[in-house]
Amino acid sequence: MLSICIPIYNTVPLDLLRALSKQANRLDFSYEIILLNDASTTDIENDLNQASKIEQVKIYHNDKNLGRSVSRNKLGDLARYAFLLFIDGDSGMQNGNYLKQYSDYLKTGIVCCGGTSYQEGNQNKDEILRLTYGRKRESRDAKTRKINPYQSFTTHHFLIDKKVFQRIQFDTSIKGYGHEDTLFGLELKKQNIPIIHIDNSLYHLGIDKTEVFLNKTKEGVRNLANLYARYKRDEDFANAIHLVRFYQKQKSMRMLWIWSIFLAMLNPIIKLNLNSKHPSLKLFDLFKLKIFIKANNKLKNEE
Repeated sequence: MLSICIPIYNTVPLDLLRALSKQANRLDFSYEIILLNDASTTDIENDLNQASKIEQVKIYHNDKNLGRSVSRNKLGDLARYAFLLFIDGDSGMQNGNYLKQYSDYLKTGIVCCGGTSYQEGNQNKDEILRLTYGRKRESRDAKTRKINPYQSFTTHHFLIDKKVFQRIQFDTSIKGYGHEDTLFGLELKKQNIPIIHIDNSLYHLGIDKTEVFLNKTKEGVRNLANLYARYKRDEDFANAIHLVRFYQKQKSMRMLWIWSIFLAMLNPIIKLNLNSKHPSLKLFDLFKLKIFIKANNKLKNEE
């Protein structure tokens, strides 16, 4: 009945796999746990061997790195059962009834999202920006996510009817990091497929250091600029993303050139703050705005 689909890259979530297997064996339905190794560049062979010994775990490999969208689509094709539970490979179990809570939503035609949490405790200074962003922007209860259910869709972990997934799938034109979940959520909305939000969080354990997170953010914002060039006339797309809404407003007011000058002057302060012990998410938003303006100008010049 349930295929648990986990794309992995450079890490194997052994604790998560053991917890999933233990919980699934307590429930009265058939299941499988599928791992897809997206051409990892570190040696994870020993961990993969341990994973293969866990009940109902199957392991597949990409010959080359195909990225998150292609890998998730491939997992959907490999899956045997009628419902798919996608989980990111850097996740950690938060409660012992995780699968039981999802099992109540094994219903035709729906999508269900459980939410994201972050562990408490002292963290490395180099991880503070990512943790601050995650805790303040990503960790939201179901009541909050239900206000804008499609905008709140996230690929961290979600349950979906396989027939629905085969109809939509992830946009494989998106390369690298960022915004495949945005387009997937918009497509769900266009096809009137309901998203149910529940409080059934997993921990996000893969906390990037600040330099890595900022580089991923740059890549994600550039992806967003490419998407904006394709979907700028799509009101749902513009309304779904705060950065796009703000950009469009400033563009209509002919203020973008002023923002470009202001952000260039502010750039040293932004960099200093984002690498500090007390990073400001408002300055982080300005960091993204600077990248977005520059990326859109570049695309315009290439036309």
